[in-house]
Parts: sequence; structure tokens; C-alpha cells
Amino acid sequence: MVLALDLHSMEKKINASLGIKISLAMETQPLKREALTSEEHHRVNQFKSKSRQDSWLRGRGALQSLKYRDTPPIIFPNARASITHSQQVAIAAVTDDPSILGLGIDLEVGRFPKPESVRFFLNEDERDWITPFDESSAKMHRLRLWTVKESLFKANTMKRISLFHFRLEYPEKLTGKAAPYEMSYASFQVPGGYFSAAVLREAKERKM
Repeated sequence: MVLALDLHSMEKKINASLGIKISLAMETQPLKREALTSEEHHRVNQFKSKSRQDSWLRGRGALQSLKYRDTPPIIFPNARASITHSQQVAIAAVTDDPSILGLGIDLEVGRFPKPESVRFFLNEDERDWITPFDESSAKMHRLRLWTVKESLFKANTMKRISLFHFRLEYPEKLTGKAAPYEMSYASFQVPGGYFSAAVLREAKERKM
């Protein structure tokens, strides 16, 4: 069954929450290989399994539908583009906002992080916040926070840090800010899971 996502509504929510223009595209079918450049042929053939190749080709197709071509080859994390995969779906996001230094998106559907995994992506304060919830609620919060941390990680074009090093100002909020860099995120529920987007902005000059 193909995941039903309303990309137009998702775009509106992201852009309203983050205050920038991000365009989304979704692809459920692998891009045909004759549409690839020689560099893209080389890259997709580096993946050993067909499922991984198909996943990469879906992401490539989503990017191409947004008229985004990586010449020279795209390097992630990226200031202008991001890709996420879940089940048989790939979503690409692009922006041309010059104030954005990094863009990241993450979709997770049907897979829930286990309770013991939180130490890998939540810091102590975030773990303390989630602890009082019953398991049915906690697993949804874990999933949402996982997508938030993944989108922040993908948007981080500064010094690479682990997921638990990103600190959410208010972990209970669907939109908010994150440290240690000047980052913002927006997350919302989709059928069977969560979708999040994050951006890294230029640091504001501190007044003396």
C-alpha cells in the first residue's frame, strides 16, 4: 500500500512554522536508469542490494521533479537540499533561501524507536521529560523526537555532532529551536508516523 501524504499541506505547515520557503516532492517509483548521468550511474551501482538502489533512485527522482540536479555532485549535509526515505516512499526538499546554511528532513512511518535506544538520540533533560508518559504515549513522543533529531543532524553543516548533542529548547513542542547552533525545526504527524524539517540559520550577531 502506498503511503498517502498531502505534500501541499506539509509544505504549508513547514513554511509557516519555519518562516521560509521550502518545496517538497515525493516519489514512490525508482527513477529509470536511462535518466541518470554517468556520475549517477556510478553512484547507484555502489549500493549492493537492489532495495537500497531503488531507495536511492526514488530520492533521485524526487530531487529531479523539483528540477534540482547535483552538478557538481551533491554533498550531504547540504544548505539547499535534503532527502528522506521510509517504506517505499522518498521525499526531497529544496530551498533557495540565502539565509539558510543547512536543510534537513526526516520521515518515519511504521517503525518506533525502542525505549532503550533513547540514550543515543535524547539528552538527559529530554529523557527526563519523556519518562512519566505511559508507553503508548511515550513511543509516539520517541518517534517524533527521533525525526526531529534526524532532521537537525541532516541540516547541520557545521562541526558534526551526535544526535543527543542537539538540545531542544522545549521537547514537548512540535516546533521550536535547538542548540548548540542556530537551528529551528517543525514536526507534525502523518499517517503512521511523523515528518520533521529543520534548518540551520546564520548566527545572529551578539550585541556588545
